[in-house]
Amino acid sequence: MSGRSSVPPEASLSVAVATSAKPVAGRRAEAGAPPLFVHSSWRTSSTWLWAKLRRAPTTFAYGEIFHERLERLTIDQLRESDFSRWNSNHPESAPYFLEFAQLIERDGAMRGYDRSMAFERFIPEDGLAGSLSAAERAYIEGLIEHAYSRRKIPVLTDTRTLGRFAALAEAFPGRHVLLVRNAFHQWGSYAEQWAQGNNYFLDMLCKTVEASRRDPFVRLLSDWFVDEDRSPNSAATFQLFLLFHLYLYAHAFDSADLVVDVNEIATLPEHRVVVEERLSEWVLSPVDLSDARPAFGLSLFSVTSKVAFVDVIDQFVKQMIDRSMSADAAQFVTRAKDEALAEWERHEFYNRTFRAFALRRPRLAEEGPENRAALPAQSAAGEGRPDQSTDRPGVESDRKTKGWAKPKAKPGRPRAAATKRPSRSASKAKPTRRRGAPKRKR
Repeated sequence: MSGRSSVPPEASLSVAVATSAKPVAGRRAEAGAPPLFVHSSWRTSSTWLWAKLRRAPTTFAYGEIFHERLERLTIDQLRESDFSRWNSNHPESAPYFLEFAQLIERDGAMRGYDRSMAFERFIPEDGLAGSLSAAERAYIEGLIEHAYSRRKIPVLTDTRTLGRFAALAEAFPGRHVLLVRNAFHQWGSYAEQWAQGNNYFLDMLCKTVEASRRDPFVRLLSDWFVDEDRSPNSAATFQLFLLFHLYLYAHAFDSADLVVDVNEIATLPEHRVVVEERLSEWVLSPVDLSDARPAFGLSLFSVTSKVAFVDVIDQFVKQMIDRSMSADAAQFVTRAKDEALAEWERHEFYNRTFRAFALRRPRLAEEGPENRAALPAQSAAGEGRPDQSTDRPGVESDRKTKGWAKPKAKPGRPRAAATKRPSRSASKAKPTRRRGAPKRKR
């Protein structure tokens, strides 16, 4: 974006800020209060950041402006859509869609919204650099005006805007934030939700990719990484997930006024302070992000060749970077790819063996009875006798000598001459005491 300052080489690419205010929706917004857009994917701490901006007394913050559920909602459904209805890991807050309540028509339809906005228009008809449809533009203008009519700064967030980032920034040049998370950590959250029985986020990935096949590169990704197993067990599905996000980031970066990496917010205080100051300036109210913490779910896929797995990703990243994007955007995407793969390798180092065992364990449990049935029957004399076999070297000799070691001589008393060890039956007999001999004190 022409209004965005360049990022010096020594600075983090997760902090890129605009230097000048721009007109909003064809007119000037009130000084210092243009609308704020937050663009992200799923499971990137987007709800956490939205909740932070929502708490500011100066904002009117819409969550998920293109969510498919907005096609038709009742007041009861609005009231019941909150963090407590599922294992969301979301901050405690008012229901997600409360800000839309006054925009619902009598039939439950959201004013100006069309379901095609959720997926079919994820990427504009004329491509990533294309324009919004008239319907999308009118719908968003209505949300902005509704917020301004409450004397608040409009905040609009969604996980379905990465493909139309440039189009939104062109149509509504307010403040546009690109929110990202380490892609492998994001994948870990997808896998964790899947393991808990929630396949929504993987479904969203597949639906969004299929709806975006009009883009030649997305179509190539979809065809190349085709896999009937669209689950976290599939390495191809992870590759599709990673490359699809990197491709979207590559084309969104240059339109962003601020890039926020939640991993850096959680681990680098100096970056957190810069982002807090910028957001506080934009919403005219303090924004505190100090409770950010890194988190990871789980990863289930395995690969037969680490070298080939990584090389495929590297070669596709080379193909997605072209002259339409800046050098900063290319650097950002390359770094995002490297950081994701570094976290994957770190995870594999600590968890590969355990994961293999965990996946094998159910099969071993099923095969156990068959294996036991195939073993030779024990003799009657052997029944009930504990198994004394061992696969540890040296244990057999230890078992023979344990309990039969020669007693150590007491201080001041000479060691008795070695005698033949009595039989086990003889050792059980009580020794007789000579008449008149004193009793030995124990």
